[in-house]
Amino acid sequence: GPVSVMVDPSGRFAYVANDNSENVSVFTINPATGALTAGTAVAAGDGPVSVMVDPSGRFAYVAN
Repeated sequence: GPVSVMVDPSGRFAYVANDNSENVSVFTINPATGALTAGTAVAAGDGPVSVMVDPSGRFAYVAN
């Protein structure tokens, strides 16, 4: 159940809020090809529906 996608300000990472699995998938973006490489998903509590990265790229926030 992915419901929201966010790319960080640097364009290096993509985050996907997954409602059904209650986590956020993390992907590295290849700058040359745009290909995604899956990283380790992060637990996000009950029903994550949105993810946002602050302008510095240091923090990701998830709305449940």
